[in-house]
Amino acid sequence: MKFMYKYTAMKFFTARLFALILLMSTAYHSAAEVHVINQSGFEFSPASFSCNVGDVIRWEWSAGSHTTTSVLVPEDADTWNSVLTQAVQSFEYTIEVAGTYAYVCTLHAQSGMAGTFQASAPTSIKPVLSSNRDMVVGLEMGSKILHINLEGGEAINGAIKIYDFNGRVIATVVEGNFGTTDLHYQYDCSPLGRGIYFVRFESGSKVITRKVMLS
Repeated sequence: MKFMYKYTAMKFFTARLFALILLMSTAYHSAAEVHVINQSGFEFSPASFSCNVGDVIRWEWSAGSHTTTSVLVPEDADTWNSVLTQAVQSFEYTIEVAGTYAYVCTLHAQSGMAGTFQASAPTSIKPVLSSNRDMVVGLEMGSKILHINLEGGEAINGAIKIYDFNGRVIATVVEGNFGTTDLHYQYDCSPLGRGIYFVRFESGSKVITRKVMLS
């Protein structure tokens, strides 16, 4: 009888545990969203948005021959490369790692066909920074002087780097401690060829990415 009591109690505990895991799993998947990116001509729409870990990104084709190809992903995240054609009219990617993602159509990257999305971790995870920053980049009119404005926040160590659309580091604009005040930097892009580049502020897992087109 004592053995039967322990066995019954264990079965009850296992059933309760399984039900709890199933409930948590169901709640997690019900919270996930599907974000649709439409291919329209030589553009992805929306070109930039925010999402969460666990969400699904789906690219949908409308006309022509294109690709969706990752060029920047967080560490430990999977890359992707898929055609978007009449034969393959959609592609889905599930986000498993928080951070900034950037992608292009390899056939029309020189025309500015690119996009980014920022994936956030579950809210139960404490963010790396207690205050958010923002970064604005732009080219000086009539030149290839790149202006980078970084919003102030808590003092942190980091770097601002420039990547090409193949994910290679082209230049480090500045590296060191970023203070609490707004900061402004300039970089001469004259040595760089025409095409899409990504300006990234990096501090641990805190990453801000902005796209710039050189013509």
